[in-house]
Amino acid sequence: MMNPKPQTRQAIYPDGHGSVTLVEETMGDLQDGFLRCRTLYSLVSPGTERTMIRRADGVSLDELKKQQFRLGYTAVGRVELSRVASVKPGDLVAVYGAPYVNHASHLDVPKNLAVPLDASHDPAEAAFVGLGAIALHGFRLAKVGLGDRVLVMGAGIIGNLCAQLARLAGCRVVVTDPVESRREILKDLLVPNGRHAVLSPDGLGKDARFDAVCICASNLGVKHFDEACSLVRRGARIVMLGDGKIELSRPLMFETEAEVIVSRAGGPGRYDQEYEAGGRDYPPQFVRWPEGENMREVISLLGDRLLVARPMISDVYKASEVRKAYEVLDSGMDALGILLDWDITTEGGVEK
Repeated sequence: MMNPKPQTRQAIYPDGHGSVTLVEETMGDLQDGFLRCRTLYSLVSPGTERTMIRRADGVSLDELKKQQFRLGYTAVGRVELSRVASVKPGDLVAVYGAPYVNHASHLDVPKNLAVPLDASHDPAEAAFVGLGAIALHGFRLAKVGLGDRVLVMGAGIIGNLCAQLARLAGCRVVVTDPVESRREILKDLLVPNGRHAVLSPDGLGKDARFDAVCICASNLGVKHFDEACSLVRRGARIVMLGDGKIELSRPLMFETEAEVIVSRAGGPGRYDQEYEAGGRDYPPQFVRWPEGENMREVISLLGDRLLVARPMISDVYKASEVRKAYEVLDSGMDALGILLDWDITTEGGVEK
């Protein structure tokens, strides 16, 4: 009896020259506790993926393939094969978390990183699940609630979602971002309430005092932390959801006694092999909101229209147009949420 032909998939890698390429690669056997889905949409994370492409400069494609240096980490797809009792072929699932989830035509995902969808969910919005979990975990770390004043620095995808979550929690929300188009999206979501404000960084008064600051900007530096420290009440929390070098001013920290926290992606469980690949849950009495629970809550909020992602979708590209999608990121245009559409037969441009 002949062995069945191994399944192949197409995946996106940096090409080592500042751009990206589609690579055809063989998939292994599906493991117990995993499901295999055919990707419908994957979402580009602009800041993270620009950084990864820069890190790959000068590295050969063969070496990048050997390292499995794929891009992407949040997507939605339809299950084709399942070794998870609660999930069956044909189900739609939102999935998150490299190295299992990438920009690829097929994905093998462990059960704790997949959330089933129902008819109330927009698949394009569900592809935001990973960034939603990151925003939700970071917001939880701020430990704020009804009536607290929260400053969100940066109105990219994570900042937008973080601001929406703060609004849902009953906080008074102020968002700053230098990009007008990003501010306009949030104004439509927040400002009609009257309790919130969306401003350019220059429009924020220096006498403001916040209970928490969520720094969602990329390329963090001294400027962001110094500004955050100058705007908080004593004992407030500053949560870093963006990336960059951290340098703190001791005089400012001494004056405010602010607590600075670096948020770790989608929550407890991220990068824990026992939780992710092994499918072992944490006891809920000790860890109430691991990353899988954060994902489920984000999908629930999206389904109930309490959290909205569609206004952030700036472009949708077919997977075969992937180079064009990443050229938009580098063009200086304000590309916010770029979706890659995998629900097609990709033609051409695939590296072997």
